[in-house]
Amino acid sequence: MWCWAMAAALVAALALVGCGEDDDDYTATSQNCQVTDYGGGEQYNLCCTLTCHYHYDDEYVEQCQEDRTCSTPTGSACPDWVIEGHDYPNCFH
Repeated sequence: MWCWAMAAALVAALALVGCGEDDDDYTATSQNCQVTDYGGGEQYNLCCTLTCHYHYDDEYVEQCQEDRTCSTPTGSACPDWVIEGHDYPNCFH
């Protein structure tokens, strides 16, 4: 009887340890920026930031989001025509 009780306790302990072992969540971020000068002396720092959330459970799930930002060295706002432009660098994956 004692052997059965030990075996049951061991199986229960292994089951508890295994429950969270295959859960692995993490987030990775990469950023690619370039400085662009359209003339007139104002430079624009255009960036593409890729943030991916990874989840491993019974299957692999990857969810990524691209964010494009514009900034200037002087702190002034980027004009809409720059923000809406197509000169942003590619996001790295």
